[in-house]
Amino acid sequence: MQEFDGSHRFVGPSLGARPHDPTFPFERLRDPVLYASLGTVFDADPRLLRCFATALAPLGGTVVLSTGRTDPGALEPLPKNVIARPFVPQTEVLERTALLVTHGGMNSVNEALYAGVPMLVIPQGADQPLVARRVTDLGAGLSMHPRDVLEDSVRSLARRLLDELRFRKAAHTMRDAQHRAGGFRRAADELERYLRTARPLRPAADRAQQGDTMSPAVVALLLLAGLSEAAGRIMPLLVCRPGVSPRNVVGLMLTGAIVEGAVLALWPLTAWTVAELLLTSPPADGTLEWTPGLLAPLLLAAVLAFPLLGPLLHLLLFAGVGATLTGPLAATTPGWAGGPPPAAWPQPE
Repeated sequence: MQEFDGSHRFVGPSLGARPHDPTFPFERLRDPVLYASLGTVFDADPRLLRCFATALAPLGGTVVLSTGRTDPGALEPLPKNVIARPFVPQTEVLERTALLVTHGGMNSVNEALYAGVPMLVIPQGADQPLVARRVTDLGAGLSMHPRDVLEDSVRSLARRLLDELRFRKAAHTMRDAQHRAGGFRRAADELERYLRTARPLRPAADRAQQGDTMSPAVVALLLLAGLSEAAGRIMPLLVCRPGVSPRNVVGLMLTGAIVEGAVLALWPLTAWTVAELLLTSPPADGTLEWTPGLLAPLLLAAVLAFPLLGPLLHLLLFAGVGATLTGPLAATTPGWAGGPPPAAWPQPE
């Protein structure tokens, strides 16, 4: 079974309103109402529809038969308690229905489950055999192959669905779950909540216009810090090799300054990466802010970035580099201090 992380939202079926039919004779409905429909995509065999009517008529107070493209007159004669119409206001009828005989179309099955109605599924094609299997797996109905449809077999399975309470109980469980899921209204709420909390990445041109670039002072400070760090690493080696030319010393120091400066500039990104590895659960609002709970990854990243840097330069980096780089990092690093959260992290509840 596939597992989904907290960035997914399951809102159940999105059920649209069906057209109201003021001519439908709701006053003729008597419990239990048994409803049979094979949808409108596949042409229903008149013999199949007539089989449904004659099989269900002895079981129900009223049998409602949706004939789709088939003329109801072609099914005559029908039992007196059968209402056969090309179009049936399905969601309204399902509110009164005790059993649905269906082709297993996704819309019909979801509408039946939303109303808590058990089903006899007779798939006609496409994805309907898979839907039929899922209905039976959930315990909310039974299924049969179209070639097995006979009056006695349909009546036998329909009687089971009416008499065995486990089918209605399972259908009611699915109904309650779908109602709790929220449907299209919750989907809209989730999208609006995400738009309120997520900060889209601004184009580089916009960031440059608003000054979110590294200033010369920050570059100089990074090079100074990198030079100091490089000196701490390189000078002990030079002491052991007094014959190194001044030109080589300058080259090594400059190269070291650039490399170490880049390491220092990437220190906050290193801290973010370490935080992703150490955090057992992401922040509730989907963003990463430096709180006491993130002190360990922050310190570990600092040790990784500049282990030989003196306390004074540490203070300068915190106050100068860290503060000045917050803007560029927020705009370019996913999740940094309120930036766009990583796609793999759960989105806000």
